[in-house]
Amino acid sequence: MFKENEKSVGTASELAYAKAESAPARATDADLKKERRFCSGIGWCFFAIVIVLTALQNAVPMLVFHYAPEFYLRHDDVVYALAILSIYAAGYPLLALLCRRRERVQIKKRKRMGAANFLVLLMMCFGVALLGSLLGEMVNAAIGAIQGSAVANPVEEAFSENSVWISFVFTGICAPVVEELVFRKILVDRLARYGEAAAVVMSGLMFGLIHGNFSQFFYAVFLGMLFAYVYAKTGRIGYTIALHLIINLSSSLMALVVMRENASASAISTACEVLLYGLDLAGIILLMVKRKKFVFEKGMVQLPKGKRASVLWGNAGMMAYTLVCMALFGIMLIWA
Repeated sequence: MFKENEKSVGTASELAYAKAESAPARATDADLKKERRFCSGIGWCFFAIVIVLTALQNAVPMLVFHYAPEFYLRHDDVVYALAILSIYAAGYPLLALLCRRRERVQIKKRKRMGAANFLVLLMMCFGVALLGSLLGEMVNAAIGAIQGSAVANPVEEAFSENSVWISFVFTGICAPVVEELVFRKILVDRLARYGEAAAVVMSGLMFGLIHGNFSQFFYAVFLGMLFAYVYAKTGRIGYTIALHLIINLSSSLMALVVMRENASASAISTACEVLLYGLDLAGIILLMVKRKKFVFEKGMVQLPKGKRASVLWGNAGMMAYTLVCMALFGIMLIWA
């Protein structure tokens, strides 16, 4: 899928991927402790972001209600837009500031992948999104059966309770740009030191966790991994933003069509569903056919097999990030 004879990374802060023929020595206990601190620092940065953004999401509506209650009641869509805008406006700059001292690997840009490869990857994105959505529905159904009530889907609620156009702009356009800059550009650049596989898995898991609900968790993990792989292999964040935009916009357009209750909209909705399911099926088939083409280069820091999870995730910062995200899952289930 991507040319493997090209060097995939450059250097920044004196870091680079290790070449297979000159693999670095195995990490000592002191090295592992240092790398655990490094990963913990990243975890604390993302923990802080979750706290700040959650506070903003709740503080903005409260402030508007306190100082302009009539405006709050009459223009709840605008208040929602202000809350979401504050999150996107603060998220990337704040995280970039917090992570500025964390050493990063500069992913070297490769030759452009071409329209054919982009289309193949896009179909794969639709495929993994479907698989993730099905898993999320299964988990929600199980939780609903246990608690005796259906688990709400926050995405559907956002489109039903707020202006479709506002949701369309923020979900379909703003979210992909900011999320790719955060979870691919900032995160993968810093985790690529451990190899592409570690960066891809960590990017996907952390991206899924921050969504805070099972409706989005699995497909966010799968899509996040695929986006991270594309970025690691091409060094072009524009590709992942474009893929993310198309995926989110297609879902937003579907919601927009479905909410228009007329015969024409119903016909368009049916046609769109057939098209999307066709892309989903094609993507799943392509994933199975081309699975062996997904190869991962090693990083300059090679962690022992039995120590990888403890170094990458079993540290204070990453555990704090996991716990605060799981708290969001719990809150979502209670409020639902």
